[in-house]
Amino acid sequence: MPQREMPTWLCRFAPAGSALAVFLAMSWLYWQGHKEVYDGILQSWRIVPFQFPFLDISGWLAVWECSRQGIDVVSFDPCDVLYRGYGSSPLWLAAAGVPLGVANTTVVGWVLDLVFIAPLSLLPPPQRLVELLLVLAATLSTMVVFALERANADVILFLLALTAGCLAERGPAARMIGYGLALLSALLKYYPIMVLICLFRERIALFTVVALAAAGSLAVFWAVYHVEIERGWAEISTGPYNTDLFAAKNLPFLIGMLVEKRRRPPVLRRHSDGW
Repeated sequence: MPQREMPTWLCRFAPAGSALAVFLAMSWLYWQGHKEVYDGILQSWRIVPFQFPFLDISGWLAVWECSRQGIDVVSFDPCDVLYRGYGSSPLWLAAAGVPLGVANTTVVGWVLDLVFIAPLSLLPPPQRLVELLLVLAATLSTMVVFALERANADVILFLLALTAGCLAERGPAARMIGYGLALLSALLKYYPIMVLICLFRERIALFTVVALAAAGSLAVFWAVYHVEIERGWAEISTGPYNTDLFAAKNLPFLIGMLVEKRRRPPVLRRHSDGW
């Protein structure tokens, strides 16, 4: 018996709608002073709550705030609540003239999360119920909720990557803009340079031009900022993959742990009447 098709509007807007509903509900709980309930819900997602939401974007805003005061924030940032050093791209430091600081954490974090949620409706819509359920599970998964609760900088990178992906399906001029956004995201946090893999779909002539332009931009970036980049490498966050660390190794390492547990033979326990 053929399966009944899901309504197109439901498949397209359900992920963004569900994320928005959860986001607004959690925001209401926090602003109404129900922090114990708020923290309890986060803990059920296996997320360790901090004193306040949007901790990560607070750190990036602290970098701007202290940089405007002439403070070297690479190894120590007194404007940051955790005094974290800055280990990401110096390109963010170059934009310190933007008049935002720690006091703007709530507004910036809230707007950033809303801007993240809205484009979820641009993702390819699922066609069947099981696909919709998988998309909803991914949308409300621990790492997505964690990224939004902390307003992690990777939220910005997701938006740039999504925009670049959408532009990659359009004409040559739009694709050039998309490659520019992919390069910008790489200059902001290095690893998103993988988005430029879309270049391999281009004809050889266009591929060569864009690849050379990207390589030249990276060379200039290194020539200008190599001292700051080398200093910042030592400040890049490290730690176990199964704690409150938002990093690329979370997913593969956790999958490996789950596979290892399933393959591990059961432990035999001795009872009073034998094994």
